[in-house]
Amino acid sequence: MRESAAALVSGTGSAAAFSERAVSLSGPPEERRRELGGIAINSRNNAPWPAPDIAAITVVPLDGADASEFQVLAPFDTTLGWPGFSPDGAWLSYVVIRDTGVEQWVAEIASGIPRPLTSASLNAAWGEPCRWLADSSGMLCRFVISARGSPPDDEDALVEYYFTSQLGTVQLATGRRSDLGAPGLFVHAEPVPGGGQLLVVRLGEQSDADASQLQRSVEILDMEGNRLRRLADPPAGGADAR
Repeated sequence: MRESAAALVSGTGSAAAFSERAVSLSGPPEERRRELGGIAINSRNNAPWPAPDIAAITVVPLDGADASEFQVLAPFDTTLGWPGFSPDGAWLSYVVIRDTGVEQWVAEIASGIPRPLTSASLNAAWGEPCRWLADSSGMLCRFVISARGSPPDDEDALVEYYFTSQLGTVQLATGRRSDLGAPGLFVHAEPVPGGGQLLVVRLGEQSDADASQLQRSVEILDMEGNRLRRLADPPAGGADAR
């Protein structure tokens, strides 16, 4: 069973996407829910709790665009989330939320053919894990750090374990991933309009297990992950991470 969820239009005005929610899904087992301060996550796949629950996305060309309507469906036992369009309007982006991880997918508007852009390695604990680069050549993503091992027993250390991400870009044409700088507690990351720089929000040094109350730092990075300048320190818990 499905119900309409949301609609969005590409920045170029060439297409619209309509999402349908999967209202009959039972959801993951409750024991996978872990709350760190005010932030609830799925400890199995590093997705937020609750996760987006889109079952299908229908793309409709507008204004005589040279393309046909098409639909992408959530694979069996998954849901979709965070649909969006590339800046040039040529691609639909969305994530596939699996039991064991979160993948970024794209679908070409002209052909309607979907394909994965990443493996199930994204860190979506803070919400939408990938954003389009300004020139539509790829996406900036937050990845779960490799070889992080098993969750620690210490409650305070769990904030760092689940929320630490590796920033990286993924090229649309090849799927090639390039990591940017060192891993960090990135709440948010997106390319600056015009290209060449990144806007990030990261957590400060943790003092307890309450991630929602940790200080946040707003920074501008270059495309290699180096900090160029620090813009502001929003109030603790004041950044809208999701």
